[in-house]
Amino acid sequence: MKAIFLFISLFIVCTLCLGQTTIINQPANFSSTNQGMFGPNSNFNLNFELPLFNVPWNNSFSQDQTVNTIIGEYGFKVSGGTSGYFGAKFYSRNWNDGNIDVNYPVNIKIGYPSNNTFERGETITLTTSYDVDPSAQLLTTFPLTGNVGLELNFGLRFYLTPILCFISCTQVGAFDTGNLSTTLTIFDISQNQLEYACLSPTLTCYEQILPAEVNAGFGLTGTFDLPNVQTTSSIRADKCLEASG
Repeated sequence: MKAIFLFISLFIVCTLCLGQTTIINQPANFSSTNQGMFGPNSNFNLNFELPLFNVPWNNSFSQDQTVNTIIGEYGFKVSGGTSGYFGAKFYSRNWNDGNIDVNYPVNIKIGYPSNNTFERGETITLTTSYDVDPSAQLLTTFPLTGNVGLELNFGLRFYLTPILCFISCTQVGAFDTGNLSTTLTIFDISQNQLEYACLSPTLTCYEQILPAEVNAGFGLTGTFDLPNVQTTSSIRADKCLEASG
């Protein structure tokens, strides 16, 4: 009976020894800053220009009212023309990609059999797991620079060449304006202000506080503002981070 009791006691002790596991807790922090919001290889871009219409023209004329005689040429000649364009485009300019900062602290658990609890050649089991620290977060910064607007573009050239002939011909008072161009801003909105065309008190008005209510008096009305998406970070059940807003 004593021999059986001793055998059972040794079996229980050996089983407990074989079942002992050492657990190591190792904290680690994974972080990244200033990552582009749309990814390094994304084709998405907030900067673009969208032509709404563009109407070019190029017209010229000439007239010859001269008479050739044996003693010279008499009369006048005139030639001239005009060219240019009139167009409008909507634009979004000077934006960056925003920023994403990731802070992902974890506690890694590694389990393995304790010393002297396994024999040479025996198969052992290693276990690993991790827990995400509640302070983990995904911080997003929406692009804050840039401007959006609508503008009219106008270009013009006008030239005229009159020629008077009395025996011989002489150019008189010819002129050429060259290529003249201008851009009229209908509205341009940035994080700092709204600039828009108006009739009073000047031809350009400004609003410093956004969103801005505008009634310019020539059909330009509405509420003007730029998006600024704020997100809230959370840890999902699968231990991934997500930000929504």
